[in-house]
Amino acid sequence: MTLIEKRPKPRVDDPIEVLIREARQRSRRRRATLSALATGLAVVVLVVVASVVWGRANSGPNVANKPVSSAAAALPPCRAAQLAVTDVAGNGAALTFPWIIHYKNISSSSCALTGYPTVVGTDKWTRRLFAATHTLNSYTGGWMGYRANAQPKPVPTVALRARTGVASSMIDALVNDNWRVCHVFTSIRVTVPGSTTPFVLTSLIEDCKYFQAHPIVPGTTGRAY
Repeated sequence: MTLIEKRPKPRVDDPIEVLIREARQRSRRRRATLSALATGLAVVVLVVVASVVWGRANSGPNVANKPVSSAAAALPPCRAAQLAVTDVAGNGAALTFPWIIHYKNISSSSCALTGYPTVVGTDKWTRRLFAATHTLNSYTGGWMGYRANAQPKPVPTVALRARTGVASSMIDALVNDNWRVCHVFTSIRVTVPGSTTPFVLTSLIEDCKYFQAHPIVPGTTGRAY
């Protein structure tokens, strides 16, 4: 008698079960995709919120966060009581005799300076007073800015931040060998625009032909473009 081995018939998946498994797999893939998208969106939202918070914390009425022109236009003029004014000899060229005036804001409020200082020199020998002529610039300094059509730019408005802001202007005089017409100014009175309170400074300026005061400009050199 011959034994016939019965082999199990191959399982044939029920079409409905196949459809159910495929639907479950698609559902899992969809949930994974949505989870990844949600995580990415949460990261983006956090970055945006952090940027907005940081921007607000670092904005506000701080002059340092604004362009100089727009910031200065919104500031009140500097009063004499807000400023420390000092002077120093500049680097001359040929027979010119430059003298630099420095303006520093020592107050707790920002302010602005624009225009020409009023400068009056006291002659060492005669004690007579001589006012410097307002001129835009000279060989050694002043407001050197020009537009493309060679017309001078408007005199700048300089923003001086509270306790740290500085500006400068230059006085220029011409020296020659004709000492009979020269004046030696051992002190000068400097009055900032819009003020009537002069700062009296020690100086040594020789004026033999002209005595000029240039506009207030940014920086400490008395020269700007």
